[in-house]
Amino acid sequence: MELNFDKVYDEQYDKLYKLAYRLTANKQEAEDVLQEAFLNAYSAFPKFQNKSQISTWLYRIVVNCSYKNMKKLKRLPVYDIAPRYNMTKDEFFEKLKSYEPVEDEVMVNSMREQCLQLFLKCMPSKQRIAFVLKILLGLPCEDVAQIMDISVGAVKTNVYRARLRMKENMEDKCSYINPDSPCNCKNWVAYAIENNRMDMIPSFPLDKEIDYNLIFTKEMNFLSKIMFLYDKYPERMPYGSFFANIKTMISKKSLEILS
Repeated sequence: MELNFDKVYDEQYDKLYKLAYRLTANKQEAEDVLQEAFLNAYSAFPKFQNKSQISTWLYRIVVNCSYKNMKKLKRLPVYDIAPRYNMTKDEFFEKLKSYEPVEDEVMVNSMREQCLQLFLKCMPSKQRIAFVLKILLGLPCEDVAQIMDISVGAVKTNVYRARLRMKENMEDKCSYINPDSPCNCKNWVAYAIENNRMDMIPSFPLDKEIDYNLIFTKEMNFLSKIMFLYDKYPERMPYGSFFANIKTMISKKSLEILS
């Protein structure tokens, strides 16, 4: 059973991580959520009755573990930054245009990722969860309803309201959505560099062809969970099974960090 659970969890890890990060908007908190979700899922796995897909069941556990880490923004940071320069929001966007745009694709994509996270954080929690599950992860409404324990109609309502809120926040600001809008990720990167605000740019965009930071985080988390089970539940993960797991991973080169 342990091997089956490990395999299922490992296969779903990327999507579970993306879900946790989208909901918490914080790398460390996403990892903490997954650690708690793993332990909860492992404890409950023997009682899993296949009444839903295993992925749906795992998503629901991650969502439940994410609630206490979900923080809602009252407004976008630009509304706080602009007054520091004695400017209105629109005047600050004009000031951004004076910065020489940065063409570094990785940094620009990272800034765009940060913007998306900020827009998501402006949503109420139910709208954010529904939007992430339905729009960003592409799950059917029926699966989202199971995960959130609400009706399909409620899912559609939350997604609709989330879309409206996203449109209100982005339509007249984001040049990625509308080229005539004043807010440009390339200018924001330049602003962050010039004003020593690199904290505004996340260091690990989620959508890259090969993200070695994410691979390392995933594999270390996976190994730490096996170690935890061996240490805390020796009757369920005896030394023989633990040793065989590690040996198999090395021989099959299934993990980059053990290859």
